[in-house]
Amino acid sequence: MRMAPRTVSDEEGLDAAATAGDPGAVPPVSKTGKTADLSLVPTGAETPSTQGFAYPFPFTRTAVSPVSDYNHSARRVNGKIFFVQNGGNFVCSGTVVVSTNRNEVWTAGHCLSDGTQTFNSSTIFVPAYNGNSSTPAPFGQWTATQLVVASEWHNSGNLKRDLGAFNVAPINGIQIQNRVGAAGFAWNQSRNQQFTDLAYPAGAPFNGTSMQLCMAAYGAADTAIGGSGPAPTGIGCDMTGGSSGGSWQIGWGGSSGASPGLINGHNDYKYTSSQPLAMYSPYFDTLANTVRCAIQPRGSTGCPA
Repeated sequence: MRMAPRTVSDEEGLDAAATAGDPGAVPPVSKTGKTADLSLVPTGAETPSTQGFAYPFPFTRTAVSPVSDYNHSARRVNGKIFFVQNGGNFVCSGTVVVSTNRNEVWTAGHCLSDGTQTFNSSTIFVPAYNGNSSTPAPFGQWTATQLVVASEWHNSGNLKRDLGAFNVAPINGIQIQNRVGAAGFAWNQSRNQQFTDLAYPAGAPFNGTSMQLCMAAYGAADTAIGGSGPAPTGIGCDMTGGSSGGSWQIGWGGSSGASPGLINGHNDYKYTSSQPLAMYSPYFDTLANTVRCAIQPRGSTGCPA
């Protein structure tokens, strides 16, 4: 799936009214169910007009290598998504996110719905996908069973609300979170964060076979884009199509260096001509957590009763 260019109760989508609220977070967990040793001190709600840097925003990017690094507990929660949309085969990126049913994956809304009221079919998630290995799916291929996106994306293609998640079926009775662990989730946080962006870019000069990692500080808020909702957040990163939905994690690595972080953004759209070295994400306010919670039991961790 190409990067979106700049020029929820069920699969019908969620109401997307912007709701301000207090900062919130749920921590990542290991595959054995242990909550990671990771603390996040909420630093306040978003401020749309702030800017951290002038373009080009600073970042570093590396390919995840060697093969053994894909089994690292902080990396294996990230994976590649394969799906059919309007008759075409596409790929995106996603991350296992903490959930009560232990079967949820976070991604961009446009990796699940075309923004004109049509959902995908045949959606498959492969955690720690490695196309350069003799075992490209080391933790299996997980079939989506339920998709959810914010209705402002699903009905009208509003990039400020391009938020999505899906449940996957267990394999041989084992939930995906028990197989690889899960990243945490954070919402209504300050934009002034250090982000770790993990995804599978497939557009040139990349080929989609390997996980890439961008380290970047907050760059700027995109106050020029239209649509209802808070201004999206920008960071420096040169990833391309196929990286859509790859999570931006804060607190990545944890105190031990081995933990996933908390998802607080994802690769969503680019100004491909004027800012090829920048990446933008919807700002994660209360609605982002509503999307995460829509396919979980009421009263789940971090979800309203």
